[in-house]
Amino acid sequence: MEFEWSGRWGVPYFDLTVLRPEGYLLLSVYLVALLVFLYLRWQDFRALSRRHWVEGAFFLAATVLLSNLFWLRFPIPDGLTPPNLPIIPRPLGIPLLIGPLLMLAGARLGAGPAMVLGVLSGLVQGGLDSSRIFQPFEGGMLGLTAGFLLCQDYRGRLFRAVRQPILTGLIAVTLVWTLQLPDTYVSTGGSSLSALDYAWSLQRAYLRPLILQGLLSGLIVQLLYVLIPTWKPRRWGQETPPYARSMGRRLLIVFVPLTMVMVVVLFSAVTTTAIRVATSQAVTQMSRDATNASVGIPFFFQMGQGLMATFASDERLQEDDPAILQQWLAQDLRTVAFFHRLVLFDSTGAEIARYPSSEEERLPLSLEEETLLERVIRTGAPQISAVHRSPEGDAVISFLTPLEGEAPPYRVLLGRTRPGINPVLVPVLQSLQWTMGRGSGFIIDDQRRIVVHPDSGQVLTVWQQSAQQRKITQVPVGEAYQDLDYNGTRRLVYILPVEGSDWQVVVTLPYEVVLDAATQTSKPLLALLLALGAILVVTIPVVTQRLTQPLAALSQAAARIAEGELSARVQLEGEDEVGRLGKAFERMRIRLKRRMEDLNLLLRVSQAVSATLDLKKALPPVLQGALRATQARQARLIFLS
Repeated sequence: MEFEWSGRWGVPYFDLTVLRPEGYLLLSVYLVALLVFLYLRWQDFRALSRRHWVEGAFFLAATVLLSNLFWLRFPIPDGLTPPNLPIIPRPLGIPLLIGPLLMLAGARLGAGPAMVLGVLSGLVQGGLDSSRIFQPFEGGMLGLTAGFLLCQDYRGRLFRAVRQPILTGLIAVTLVWTLQLPDTYVSTGGSSLSALDYAWSLQRAYLRPLILQGLLSGLIVQLLYVLIPTWKPRRWGQETPPYARSMGRRLLIVFVPLTMVMVVVLFSAVTTTAIRVATSQAVTQMSRDATNASVGIPFFFQMGQGLMATFASDERLQEDDPAILQQWLAQDLRTVAFFHRLVLFDSTGAEIARYPSSEEERLPLSLEEETLLERVIRTGAPQISAVHRSPEGDAVISFLTPLEGEAPPYRVLLGRTRPGINPVLVPVLQSLQWTMGRGSGFIIDDQRRIVVHPDSGQVLTVWQQSAQQRKITQVPVGEAYQDLDYNGTRRLVYILPVEGSDWQVVVTLPYEVVLDAATQTSKPLLALLLALGAILVVTIPVVTQRLTQPLAALSQAAARIAEGELSARVQLEGEDEVGRLGKAFERMRIRLKRRMEDLNLLLRVSQAVSATLDLKKALPPVLQGALRATQARQARLIFLS
């Protein structure tokens, strides 16, 4: 981690050449979303007073400066380079004071102005530091989220906690971190799987710096709230949260996020398991191919030594006539297609005969061949050279054997073979190619020089192992790890020492093959999981509505009863709690209706009786009330004296 006072100042530059085709679609979506949010938050600009516009001008100037000052740089993890771009990426960096500035702008001016300042900050950071075209939208998301959360006035402990700058900062950077995944993917070249793998790896590296930025920004703004209380927005929690306005929303706010979390967790678990299984299968296949190929390498040396011993035992090579010796050498060379040249030397090291012949008076020998020739003449022990460059420029292996039946010093027979076209090694090399359709293999010696390779230009070059190695699995024999290819993409490497030789077999496989195999394996499960998640997201609102609809009907019935409307029936079927509650409401409505009818009847009778003293006029309403109250057909009043 390093501190940098100031970034580079100059002409802003955004690299659009790295965008994938879908990147332009995502860029269009972001532009439309930016305009929509700007329209929805336009009231924040209209609510600004003159003093706020002055503060806005200060925030505007400070945003331009602080977006490229006081950088905290984090090193890129080993092996994290863009695919097909063998470059060292710029360390991850965050300007320390831009986060507190955007949060303070959101608290003072509102979410809309804070979003505009965030876009401006992203333009400065992207144009002068990262060259990422999507950085302005990420800055806008940071400002919009911070301003909205700090200024929201919903009641409840949850929203009161969210209004605290520390929690606001963490939520804002989490949303930005989520937004960066598709941004990085569409800005990365190579195949889709390689780009997605790199984007996810880079996002994991970005998580720690962004969390640090959110915490630090929240702490600074929290401290400013304490030192200058007037900067803190006055919110009393007077608004009802959107989810609290109906029972359906209360259920949705629980079940929908829970379903999404469940889908994400299961998706991650399935993907991780599929990648682990695919990696194990790939290493097993690489090990199998390397083991099969390694069997042919000792046979190559054994066959070369055996042929040379057979040739050296031929008594005809004791002749002194070079022409006759050349004929026998030609016959031996054509017996088995293994060597491309045979040379016979006398006990002084002088050449006697060779086949095929050439214009040189004496076949030029390499320094290694000269040394081994002298050793064989002196000791009589057969020698095999390492792979080396012959004077003609070919990569060769030399077998040297003394002629049998002589006393030292010996005549020596030298046989040269080219490993790249040797009939024994060619099938070995071919068996190392196309592991799982994309793999490549070659052979190195004890000095890590490439001795057999499909590209002849790589032969005798030193194979450099990447410093960014990561062990991936334990293998019974050999070594398996993951590193970077020359083009910056990840690959699997398996190295198998050859038994009975100092050579080693190396098999490499692009990591994209593992991702593709994991995708093919997990695709049905992931499709089923996504379908299940989609069904749940669609079903939950329907089920929630069916559960809350009777409660809404009861609420409406209670409102009608409260207004005195007792004629409408409360019709709810079912034997569950809601059904029994509906029946109780219906009984209550009937009783209230009867009670109100009785009271109205008593009122009318009382009014009629009290309105006159004439019994002929006062008694009929009494009799009518008796008929209605008893539901009788006739009523008669009898006076007894």
